[in-house]
Amino acid sequence: MIRFTESNIALKLGNKIPEGIHAQREKITNYIARNYKGNRTEALLDSMAWFKDKSNFNRLCNKYEESVLKDISLLAHTLNIQSEAKFQLLKEMIVSKPFDMYTFQELLVDFYEEH
Repeated sequence: MIRFTESNIALKLGNKIPEGIHAQREKITNYIARNYKGNRTEALLDSMAWFKDKSNFNRLCNKYEESVLKDISLLAHTLNIQSEAKFQLLKEMIVSKPFDMYTFQELLVDFYEEH
């Protein structure tokens, strides 16, 4: 088991090669540079407001969920998510990640399967 967890792994979702986390990070970095002149704080605040409005996310978050909300909002805004189903998955991810990583991982796979 130790040997397995010390190596890089990839999840294959069919014939399409999944993007790595570095590709998502690059998209977000470019989005912030292009739309917010590199101001990550402004991008986060705007993305969170956008996400809450588009997804009808009205929940009061604890500090752990708030941290996930920031990341998820920025990702959703960068990818310009419009699907109600995607927003539902993202909202469930925000609530599950701080307390149940297995559920979060399942939701993440579902999100990228349809993306």
